Amino acid sequence: MASNIIQYFDYGTNMNPEKMSLCQIPFSERRPAKLENYEFVMNHRRMNGTAGVNIRYNKDSTVYGILYTCTYESIERLDRYMGSTYSRQLINVIPRKCSDPNTPILVQDYVDEPVSAHIYIGLENSASNDISNTVIDISKEYLEHVLCGRDMLPKEYVDFLTTFQQHTVTVCPGEEYFLIDAANETEE
Repeated sequence: MASNIIQYFDYGTNMNPEKMSLCQIPFSERRPAKLENYEFVMNHRRMNGTAGVNIRYNKDSTVYGILYTCTYESIERLDRYMGSTYSRQLINVIPRKCSDPNTPILVQDYVDEPVSAHIYIGLENSASNDISNTVIDISKEYLEHVLCGRDMLPKEYVDFLTTFQQHTVTVCPGEEYFLIDAANETEE
């Protein structure tokens, strides 16, 4: 019988453990990890017209994020939450070798042994692939959720993420939680 315990890697708003709780996505462990040969981009079109996180292949780049240990039921719930504009895939990520939360996280502080993790990647038809790499507006509240992962990201990477603050806009209060409420609806 296959284990119900799986790994889920997030590089966006679900790095915020409080948001995971709001969405009722339980997890037993949260730790730093990285995904090599991909780059972080803000090119995913969201319902409110602002940008959301995404990744795309780039052999010279690395995406840092959070590796959650959770159940398959949690992933099924995330499937509903993420909607039809992201595709769930299995991909190898590299977890941090030191689990002491009091030790500063460094770029070179990761093991060489990858683990297989579920990840969500924006579908092409929901991403802006403008070759100029023009960043569209980002909801301030949305970016704050992304930055809640700073406790498990290298400082250099947090500095990179904060560069997106220059593109933030304020959206209607509560608009960011529209999808969270939809994810919490009673199952069929």
